[in-house]
Amino acid sequence: NVIFHYPFGRRVNDALSRAFAFAVTETHRTNVRVSVTDDNFMITVPKRIELKGLAKLVTSKNLEDLLRRAIRNTELFKQRFRHCATRSFMILRNYKGREVSIGRQQLRSQRVLDWLHEIVDFPVVKETYNEILHEVMDLDHAREILGRIEAGEITVAESDFASLPSPFAHNVVLQGVSDLVLMEDRSALLRELHRKVLERVMPSDQISSIQFQPGEIVEYFRRKLPKVARKEDILSYLDRVGDANLLQEKGRNVFDVATASFSDVRKWSGQLMDEGLIESVWTPQGIHWAPKDHVPNYVSVYAQRSRLKPPEEKVLSLLKEKPLTHKELLRKTKRQKDALNETLRKLERSYLVARRGVEETVYAAREPVRGPFEEALDKILTKRLDVDGPYSATELAVALGLEAELVEEVLRDLESEGVVSSGHFLVDKEFQFMLTRDLQRLQRKGETREVFDETQVKAFLLEKQFRKIETLDDFFDTFLEAGMVLDIWNHTTSFDYKEWTRRRSSGDILEGRFLNGRVRYVRAHDVPLFLSAFPRSPLTEFESKVLDVIRASEGIDIWGITSKLREEKERVKEALDKLDYDVYVIRKFQGDGWTARNLYTAFDPPAKEVKDAVESLVKRFLAAYGPVPFSGIREWARFEWDELERLVDRLEEQGLVTRILVTGKAEGEMYVLAQDLPALRKASGKAVSDPVRVLSLLDPWTQPLWAQVASRYGEGWFFPLVKDGDLVGMAEVWEMSGCIEVRELDLASPDLLKEAIDGLVRMMSFYALRGVDVLRVTRFQGKDVPEAEDLSAWKRAGFVRFSDFVAYGPIVPVDFEKSDLLAYTLHKQGIAAETRFADPIGAAKALGGLRSDFAARLRVKDFRPLDRLHRNGLLSKGLAIPEYWTYCSEDDLGLFKAAKGTRLTKDMKTVVKLIEEEGPISRQRLLVLSDLSRPSTATALRNLYEGLHVTRDADNRYRLVPDLKIGRDEARREVLRRIIRSLGVTSAESLAAYTRFEYNMGETRQRLREFEREGWLTKGFLARGERTVMWILKDDIDRIGQLGFRRKFVLTPMDNLFLYLREAIVAKFHMGYCYVVFDGPEMVAAFKARRRKWQLMVTEFQGDPAARRIVDLWESENELAVEEQVDRISDHEVMEWYAKMYSRGAGDK
Repeated sequence: NVIFHYPFGRRVNDALSRAFAFAVTETHRTNVRVSVTDDNFMITVPKRIELKGLAKLVTSKNLEDLLRRAIRNTELFKQRFRHCATRSFMILRNYKGREVSIGRQQLRSQRVLDWLHEIVDFPVVKETYNEILHEVMDLDHAREILGRIEAGEITVAESDFASLPSPFAHNVVLQGVSDLVLMEDRSALLRELHRKVLERVMPSDQISSIQFQPGEIVEYFRRKLPKVARKEDILSYLDRVGDANLLQEKGRNVFDVATASFSDVRKWSGQLMDEGLIESVWTPQGIHWAPKDHVPNYVSVYAQRSRLKPPEEKVLSLLKEKPLTHKELLRKTKRQKDALNETLRKLERSYLVARRGVEETVYAAREPVRGPFEEALDKILTKRLDVDGPYSATELAVALGLEAELVEEVLRDLESEGVVSSGHFLVDKEFQFMLTRDLQRLQRKGETREVFDETQVKAFLLEKQFRKIETLDDFFDTFLEAGMVLDIWNHTTSFDYKEWTRRRSSGDILEGRFLNGRVRYVRAHDVPLFLSAFPRSPLTEFESKVLDVIRASEGIDIWGITSKLREEKERVKEALDKLDYDVYVIRKFQGDGWTARNLYTAFDPPAKEVKDAVESLVKRFLAAYGPVPFSGIREWARFEWDELERLVDRLEEQGLVTRILVTGKAEGEMYVLAQDLPALRKASGKAVSDPVRVLSLLDPWTQPLWAQVASRYGEGWFFPLVKDGDLVGMAEVWEMSGCIEVRELDLASPDLLKEAIDGLVRMMSFYALRGVDVLRVTRFQGKDVPEAEDLSAWKRAGFVRFSDFVAYGPIVPVDFEKSDLLAYTLHKQGIAAETRFADPIGAAKALGGLRSDFAARLRVKDFRPLDRLHRNGLLSKGLAIPEYWTYCSEDDLGLFKAAKGTRLTKDMKTVVKLIEEEGPISRQRLLVLSDLSRPSTATALRNLYEGLHVTRDADNRYRLVPDLKIGRDEARREVLRRIIRSLGVTSAESLAAYTRFEYNMGETRQRLREFEREGWLTKGFLARGERTVMWILKDDIDRIGQLGFRRKFVLTPMDNLFLYLREAIVAKFHMGYCYVVFDGPEMVAAFKARRRKWQLMVTEFQGDPAARRIVDLWESENELAVEEQVDRISDHEVMEWYAKMYSRGAGDK
């Protein structure tokens, strides 16, 4: 770099710099780059050149010639030529009334310039040179300067090359560094240049008074910033820095500390915006984002208070109605883009509008909440110093966009309070400020700390977390909370699942957002500790209403709350989220197994406040997890950074906590309880051996591994595989209704496959406690099972290969065609010719009831109408299981009543007594005789009817259903046993659907396990090509495939078998309620129809047209008239049309 300190103004220096650059190019045959300022210019050459005589290369005589040749082929010349050509009408802006685009004008001007290039005296070319030399540059004064140099009036002094530029050259050096784009980067380089200059001129005693080296400071503050590897880390980062850009790599931004990809970070940021956890804030550096609870600080410091103009009020009112995109605002306001942008900027500057969205920005109105100004300013200022110190007062004022005097006053106040310290921390001309605690830590960095190898630390933690915990209470005594039941099983040596379900059912162990908004299992007597550390916030009136609805129920979901309040779901959801976050509600225990939805119950904790709750939690955490880095403590419960730092410092001063240095793959500082140091010192320093464990993401051991998991496998619900305490792989595990499915197994090395399989099999010991003992693997090491070359490791472990997966567990190692399985079910249902029942009474007893004459006629040899059998007292009628009108025996009615087990309320008992005294009794007479009000009687009667305490006789009068001497549990078991025997083979899903979910999935699985233990039921992946676990009568396995079924029939929706096959029917015909035509075990057609007595009007038909012959046969068997619905014009419509066309008025027209 050759710098000319010519303080003659930019236009003069522009001319001189180009002339010198062109002269150097011609003399030394090298490329030259130019940087120009008002006070100097710099030419940059790729090689060293001789400085002597350089100033004489350009003279007042050759200046204009050099400049003309220098600018001839530049973009500047082309641009100016286009302007001149346009003014001279050589290039047209409009042609035949149409505007010519700028791009087309540029192309045409280039073509014209190529033609005129050799004609130097062409007027337009001459005018171009004149504009550049006399308007863009100042040729006359440049020539004057050179003349005065030549005359000796101005002396040019030359100095040799140096490693450090003059302070007067710093500005031009910054301009010459082309890869510096951001102002922060330029400031950093300027500070570095300034520091080097001061190092040359400051006395040695002043230099020694400076406390820290720049690299030391940079490394210290770099370590304070949390890395961003997953969505939750963005919240930690913002909590640390205050505000940052989440969408662009501009200014202070999250991407500088992200290990995740650019697109992932943007996606997560958008999700956090949509979830309302972060909001946009206006800052002098542009729009940033901050945690929602920090926004009042920015409102207090930066929000502009100004009266809105009508256009601004209009935009704000539109946004108050609903959030809108920029395009929608343009359309609704009909304003110009620039004007709308200015309005939005003002509204954002006033904090009346916030923005969200990644690909498309959405604006929304908000009510700005201001905090106390002094307190807010202190927080914003200390946040900046916390992550990016030290600063001088002036630098901090520029960074925060505030007045220097105000910032200096605040810094002095904070210094008097002991929060901030000042001094010469780095080489600079001004005093600098940094947080006192940062200064103290930097000063202590030279202190000796005890060093431990990471192998030793790992051995200590494995012993503490896995081998010293026996029971359920031992786990909670150690960790205080649990994310999943699997975590407890993984860490205890004597886990009792029955004890777990008993204590969950009794309320001794609760599930809710106890860990500062995170869902965790917690013992009831530990709840006050969590609620004292993370206190509830007051409720609004609407939130209180939602809580009252929940309190009035025994467990309710969001849909139930919405229905009772008759409010918008989004508003209810927002209130429920608040109640959930602050633990006004907890999740209801719904029994064994997974549930499709959360049911919430109100939670009233004991009014007991624990003193120093945060300190207690931190010490308990260190006892369980230590040694642990500071970030690990903070992340566990998302403590406030500042509060946690002060607490840990205090515990360290008290001698309760010690900082140690852990070395290994990387060196890091960790915290450990002082009382744990003796055991840590005794821990083995040799490599530990621990089997492959399948852990959840919420497991205590995987907490420090989250960043590794996210960087290797991305976002998702994975189960990390850990061996010897290290992450070695990932399994994507899903709990299905009948099995555990592994959809991906990704290992760091193929050599770990056998140990990983052993880990999965070991994991199944836990799921077997919950009644799921089948494991299905569909993909491993990036390949689907059919693509895998070698399955020997799986087979040696006891897995069985099916079509596109391998499976493990107590299963039948065979599969069958689906048509053979359905044929078997049709035989069990009595639909096959050889298995038909003698009469409807026998069919009803065998199948648990019949719903229609269609169902009866399909299955019996000697058909009699069901209603006639009911009138003759041979069959009863009631709401059975599934809950439809069903004809069945009186004993079965009692069995269904016992299985439902509906408890009698006081009103229901009153109605029962009345029916017992007066029955059979009509509804009208019952309402008249009842002592209860008419609505109360009707409600009680309906509940009795649905619970089968009463039913109606053939004359539609209410009567009591006799009790069957059987308990509810045994009755439910017997009902399900009979259903399964009537079907022969079923999946858990089909069975639950058959009962219309009278049995939920948890109970269904429990009953199936019981039947397996009884020995008459077994299971497997019986349907070839499908991944569904199915149960089958054990004695009938050999019959599958041996049973022929050729009967053609129509299955009606008034048949319980329709419920069993409904999923397959919908998948094939996309109809939910329809008549299905079978040709053998194959569904060949389906149709919808409207029934009018003995007439069916077909409204839609799908399938094989030949199936209509089967429908015709079914029509004659059931004495029906099946007809196509034809849309006809009624006689009334015809007469109305005739009157309009041919009446007297029509003739006049």
